[in-house]
Amino acid sequence: NVSLRDVYLGVRKKVKYEREDVCSPCSGTGGDWRSCDTCKGSGKIRKMVRNGRFQQVLESACQVCGGEGRIPVNICPYCVGGGKSTKTEVFEFQINEDMRPGEQISYPGFGNKIKNGPPGNLIVSIDIIPTEEFEYEGNDLLTVVEVNPFDVFLGKKIDVDVFGNVYNFTLPPYFDFHQKYVLRGKGLKGKFETGNLIVKLKLNTPTEKLGDKEIEKIKNLRKKLTNE
Repeated sequence: NVSLRDVYLGVRKKVKYEREDVCSPCSGTGGDWRSCDTCKGSGKIRKMVRNGRFQQVLESACQVCGGEGRIPVNICPYCVGGGKSTKTEVFEFQINEDMRPGEQISYPGFGNKIKNGPPGNLIVSIDIIPTEEFEYEGNDLLTVVEVNPFDVFLGKKIDVDVFGNVYNFTLPPYFDFHQKYVLRGKGLKGKFETGNLIVKLKLNTPTEKLGDKEIEKIKNLRKKLTNE
């Protein structure tokens, strides 16, 4: 999980994970072993079954060695015969500004290690968490800015802080607060183009109680504006 801020700024991120490694004390052997006498090291037992005039060979796992073909003589106490150990790793990687949910990044050599073979890959799957201030649709950032009734008549300069980058625009007097304002090229960076910053306005009614004189002035102003 990465935040929308991480993607917008393109930061470096650390992830803690566990991966399998070859057991160091036994070098991945699991201990000392000897070949199973019952299956002669094959791990399988073949049995001839006669059915009338026909014969059939049935094959099953050796019950003595459990199909391993070998029997432990001296088990490694660190990996208990498995030849593997688990290690906790911390990996640091770059969050690109055009990353989107569901993308996977493969880092060769940081996965599980195996004996006598190359290590696997670490695959990081990205999921983005929206913030309280911003949501996103594709490459577009969406936010809500509150205005009050007086701003509608007088206009207002709006400053939008997008994770440290401040963008501004001016609302003219008598603006339509139902309208969405689009700041082009100020959204998330995409693979081919940068999105927009879309600002939706919300009318906020003041909660502070007014005195009789203020209420009377507002009533007079309403009469003037509505001709009532």
